[in-house]
Amino acid sequence: MRDRRHGLFNPVTAVLAAVVFALAQRGLLAKPPDGQETNVSARFDTRYESLPPRLQNLVADWIDRYNRTYGEPLGAADAYNELPLSTKTTFEAVSHALMKTSLTRENSQPLTADDGRPLRDALDLIDKLDAIKGKLKGAGGDQQFRIYVQLKSDAVRLLDESREFSRGADNLVYHRGYPMSFRSSRGVPSIQFSLSAAGEFADVDVDYRSSRFPFALFNGHLTSANSDVRAGDNHRRHNTGWAGLDEWWKGWDGLGEWWSSLHGVRGPVTVPGAPRKGDGKVDLAVFDFLSSWLVEQNLDVAVSYFSDRAFECLRDDDVRHADGDFLPQRLLRENMAAANDVLGRPAVLENVVQGVVPLDLRLTTLPDNEHDALFVLSEVPANRAVEFHCALRGVSVPRAYLEALRQVGDFRLSTFFLRSGAMRGATMSLLWSREAGLWRIISYELEAAVGLVPDLRSQVLEPRSRGAETLQGDPDFVGTNTEFLNAWIVEKDYTKALGFVSTKGYPCVGLFDDNDPASGGSNESVLPLRNGLQGVAEFVGAVDKHRLGDAIEGVLPRAEELRILAQSTDAYTLLSIPDDVAQSLSCMTPLAERQPIVSRGAPQYDNYYATSFRLRLVGEEPDAAFLVWAKENGEWRIVAFDLVTN
Repeated sequence: MRDRRHGLFNPVTAVLAAVVFALAQRGLLAKPPDGQETNVSARFDTRYESLPPRLQNLVADWIDRYNRTYGEPLGAADAYNELPLSTKTTFEAVSHALMKTSLTRENSQPLTADDGRPLRDALDLIDKLDAIKGKLKGAGGDQQFRIYVQLKSDAVRLLDESREFSRGADNLVYHRGYPMSFRSSRGVPSIQFSLSAAGEFADVDVDYRSSRFPFALFNGHLTSANSDVRAGDNHRRHNTGWAGLDEWWKGWDGLGEWWSSLHGVRGPVTVPGAPRKGDGKVDLAVFDFLSSWLVEQNLDVAVSYFSDRAFECLRDDDVRHADGDFLPQRLLRENMAAANDVLGRPAVLENVVQGVVPLDLRLTTLPDNEHDALFVLSEVPANRAVEFHCALRGVSVPRAYLEALRQVGDFRLSTFFLRSGAMRGATMSLLWSREAGLWRIISYELEAAVGLVPDLRSQVLEPRSRGAETLQGDPDFVGTNTEFLNAWIVEKDYTKALGFVSTKGYPCVGLFDDNDPASGGSNESVLPLRNGLQGVAEFVGAVDKHRLGDAIEGVLPRAEELRILAQSTDAYTLLSIPDDVAQSLSCMTPLAERQPIVSRGAPQYDNYYATSFRLRLVGEEPDAAFLVWAKENGEWRIVAFDLVTN
């Protein structure tokens, strides 16, 4: 039930800046030199006491229900203040957006609850908080950066009647257990409510990037960073939509600069050109790095273990000296020195570090490690290395990139935690690789010790398992689908590919993007659609027509009413879809006028088919493309398309 994340999307400024921060929060840090007073908590943290009363009430009830369920004595304030950074930023960003979103009718009159009370805002739809999920290493994008809640009994009605939200197509792939989707009608940034079938529960997140098909197949919407308010320019986007969210977490990334200003420059940086034990076994290199840093406190030797690639973990605006010079080695050295000030000078490493198995259970622990009590070594496949590498976090990377990455060499991950009082459990992960035959640190993450993150979600939300039945599809459709995908992905003949798209599909291009809306069915949508198709095809690169599965992969929908066709391959899934579902996906109807899916009698099949796939990418689980096909003048054409979002 603990938040098992393995680090932050934007890593700490330097190796132990977060440790220093956490110690300062707990009052374990000595007063800054020269009598300087620094309110660390005010600068680098938000507290339960600073939350609006409505949010305090939600948190207090959440913690109280956890205490009653598990017999714990947690206090609401202490429990909230000890939450991981990404958990708190997620809760505050989502709740802020909800409080800034009114619920009104088309005539601008406020909606009223079943008891006749006018709603203040969208937060009034929430009855109880069940869980907050921030950054979770290895989890899909639909399982991170969101809150899980119990809704008021009239929430579905209010969302349906609200002009601020529109009922979209059911969640067919992601948001397991939450099939109903309501999204902001206003465009991006947008709030998404994903509701359970009965409308009692929901997961709620903020989408900061466009869901416009097909652009979102390769832009920032692919990754969980789409809903992380700290990532990229998402904070700016948030305040464009809902003004007033303070970027209080910014100081977390600026700790290196802050510590440098307190301690000053500690002599010249004279880093050796090669790490002292870098040419042997990796476990010896890790041991020597830790010894030089924590026991000998020879910081120049310790810094020599960092590759230039690790500098990507530093924020550019924090690693520039007053004269404009780029001094990442000096910044690393300063922060390691500050950490030594706090941790003291242990006689042996055993007094300050202890090995810990990485939270990412997909990694293989290496047994040939002479110092396994001090740190755990794991083998990291190339695709996992992308997730750990600072330069590539949150970036969509085609599978073809793996071949180049594998040429770099082997990757190893060393993990350990600190054994210093209240900081016991602060876990550090160092990613190692060889450069010119020498082991060096190419990336790092640190997670400060944190408190409990209660998860009170109901366990009855899992959908039924899908049967193994497959159907035969119309041979003409199967062949047309193959022609379209080859023209688009393989041949990169975008004019030919566009010939398979009906004018009915054109409005889908700008459906969720107020910044670049498509005009209902007109030729004005052709150019952005063509550009989007070209952007996807160029992103995946050259593809052999017989190896389409190298570029895309099929996605199995969770909705059982979608029937799988036998002609599905690893590259795509072909489906027969009921008429009512297909019609609900039509983009000819504006979002604000969409109606919920209503089945009348037995579902009717074979009038519409669908193609479901996603790009084969490295790292985060990408969104899925869902193409709806129907016959026009005797030919199968794409009449609608949707991006099935995380």
